[in-house]
Amino acid sequence: MTSNPLIYKKYPAFWFALAYITGLLAGWNLRMALNPDWLFILTFTLLITSILLYLFRKPLFFKAVISLVVLTGALHLNASLTVLPDNHLTNIIKDQPITKFSGVISESHYRIDDSCRYFMECDTFWIDSIAHAVTGKILLIDNHTKNKMVPGTALAVNGMPERPALPENPGGFNYRNYLQLNGIFFQYRMHQSASIRIEKAYRGYYLQRYLLQPVRDYLTDQINRRIRPPARDIIKALILGERQDLDRQVLEDFQKSGIIHVLAISGLHAGFILLIFLLIFSSLGLSWRTKVIAALVCLWIFVALVNFKAPVIRASFMATLYYASRFTERRAHPLNIMAVAAIVILLVNPAQILMPGFQFSFTAVMGIIYGYPALSRWLVRKKWSGRIGSWLHRWVRQPFLISAAAVLATAPLTWYHYGVLQTGALLINIIIIPLIFFYMALIFIFLFGLLIVFFPLEGTAWLLENSFDGIYTMIHWYSGLPFVQLNFGFPSALIVFLSFVMVLLVYHRRWLFLAGAMLLVCMIHTGIILSNDGQKLQITFVSVGQGDGAIIRFPGKEIMVVDGGDRNYFNDAGKRYMLPVLSYMNIRKIKYLIGTHGHSDHIGGLISIIESLPVDTLVLSPYVFRTDLHNRLIVAAEKNGVPVVTKQRGDRLPVSRKCRVYIMHPDKAHQRVIASSGSEVNNSSIVLKIVYGRTGFLLTGDLEKDAEPVLFNYGELLESDVLKAGHHGSITSSSQEFLDFIQPEIAVISVGRRNRFFHPSRRTVERLAQTGAMVVRTDRHGAVMVESDGKKVELVNWRKN
Repeated sequence: MTSNPLIYKKYPAFWFALAYITGLLAGWNLRMALNPDWLFILTFTLLITSILLYLFRKPLFFKAVISLVVLTGALHLNASLTVLPDNHLTNIIKDQPITKFSGVISESHYRIDDSCRYFMECDTFWIDSIAHAVTGKILLIDNHTKNKMVPGTALAVNGMPERPALPENPGGFNYRNYLQLNGIFFQYRMHQSASIRIEKAYRGYYLQRYLLQPVRDYLTDQINRRIRPPARDIIKALILGERQDLDRQVLEDFQKSGIIHVLAISGLHAGFILLIFLLIFSSLGLSWRTKVIAALVCLWIFVALVNFKAPVIRASFMATLYYASRFTERRAHPLNIMAVAAIVILLVNPAQILMPGFQFSFTAVMGIIYGYPALSRWLVRKKWSGRIGSWLHRWVRQPFLISAAAVLATAPLTWYHYGVLQTGALLINIIIIPLIFFYMALIFIFLFGLLIVFFPLEGTAWLLENSFDGIYTMIHWYSGLPFVQLNFGFPSALIVFLSFVMVLLVYHRRWLFLAGAMLLVCMIHTGIILSNDGQKLQITFVSVGQGDGAIIRFPGKEIMVVDGGDRNYFNDAGKRYMLPVLSYMNIRKIKYLIGTHGHSDHIGGLISIIESLPVDTLVLSPYVFRTDLHNRLIVAAEKNGVPVVTKQRGDRLPVSRKCRVYIMHPDKAHQRVIASSGSEVNNSSIVLKIVYGRTGFLLTGDLEKDAEPVLFNYGELLESDVLKAGHHGSITSSSQEFLDFIQPEIAVISVGRRNRFFHPSRRTVERLAQTGAMVVRTDRHGAVMVESDGKKVELVNWRKN
């Protein structure tokens, strides 16, 4: 038997959990290659081998068990995600059209604007009026009705569910994957005209319907009526886990500051609530055992109110295990307590290992348990003697080191999921977390006040509103500082693994040199990847809704952005679409920012780009179309020191030695302002021809048929592999004669889904297809990415990559 007591005695649950998690991750990453049947046979064989080793070769027994746990984890994840019943929705809808489906509401989420989200357990579907039994969850999206449904509501819907949307752009949130990990494979939008029949009788979900949901509804109603935003929405996020009503700017400021975790129901909130109730019951003079049990009961009631979210279950389960060990006078190591909580959660739902919330929660706790003692040795306790030193140790040193341990541990995950390093999180967390604790205590005073007739609720609500205003003012100021968030792009899995290893090395001073060497390896690895990709021309037609926006990466990594989408009171495509894609691509500087013409759906998003990234030159059409948006763009350029130039037919843009960029339009005739009509402005569009080796790309802005003949005398130079179709595929663009000159292999139509202009025209799409072009549309396919090595052009499946 091995002599290492660490494995067998000190951390048995930790090593078991580590092996199981390794198996889960292996099962996910190798899911396309693993055969479930062979995996089961191999697991069973290893089980028999482990039994034999225990009987005859005990020294090898532990290694066999660890290997068995790894294989079990891989088998469990593979089975939970890929093995579904024959009558599951995923096996039915792909083969036959459903005309009607029915089921029971299992979970309800209401919003302040009366839009609702429901999870429905589907039990029956109809095909040609014939009912069939079925299983599976469907997300119901209701943006119209004010008749809210509660868990247990039985209903039937005439219609066919659809698959949730895939990410529209590289780096975008994969909503379909998120829902599938939660067991939801389809959604249905309940329109006003939809035929919905709600049954009078309820079925199941008694606890949710008669206790949990009424309590949630009552608390939500009281908070909505008595407290104004943004404090109102923050309180619902902190207490009920409802973040859907939060202002986007508030979310961005919290995220950039590195404290977004305080708005997501997590172990931090569970710890706060447990501490608050312990203080309350202590003031009542209860015995230690009684107050702990009462506080744990209240904590688990909170877990139920937030719909049993995994991070809260983890923290509550850990707290329960900790106090159970105290009750039985058996000391349990925090690593083992954490590991048992992780095992229980993953056994129930192995897909939790793929959820960022689970990853951040357990990694932060692991960082504190392992990293805090290691970092404490950096700042020796002897230096903190005396009364002042003791105070500094308790209120400054300890919070700083705990925050540092958690931030360091989760830094690789933050980099992997969001492409940034939260360098400012270390400082702000020390200040914000105590403030959030006191703020939550004030929230509970308000909630308890709802039960007291003469309690001054208005005064407490005023205090909550103004307290948060003060906290948010500080957060908003802090988020604007340049050092709080550094954008390094999205790393590979290898870089993330090396980053975790580097964090472990940083915890120990004697290994700092090795940590520095690991950092150098990461930088060299990233540099090699970037240099290997530097020989291709890449154009990404971003899905910006109804508008245009393209990012062009030239060989040598010079960047050109052509148009930036719309900007209006409700939407800023530059901020919402263009900047996230630029960030995902790790683009930090733009050589040319081009606005093809003055319409808002092309130049609107350029303002946010200029305000966020260094730009060498802003290029505009010489046609003078003075609008408020155009003037704001010019002001933004001047404010940020960006020179503004106009380009016309015959000009060239020096970008890369390997590529040529020609300005084919507008000519002199289309630069004159006559009527300032929409067609006149469209025909003043800058038309770009990009040539790389034997491949060509033509970007036509909103050029219409009336102006296309001006380009005919370019002759063979018009011939291009890729055409960005003019005016979003409108019937007023892309004439047959024009297409005969171009002969594109790929035609890209940048257009918004269900837009009010009914773009693109069916006749235009047919003309493009008849020319022999593959027609791809941003409203159906999301962002369109093409690459050229100078010899051929390829359409890149960026979602797969």
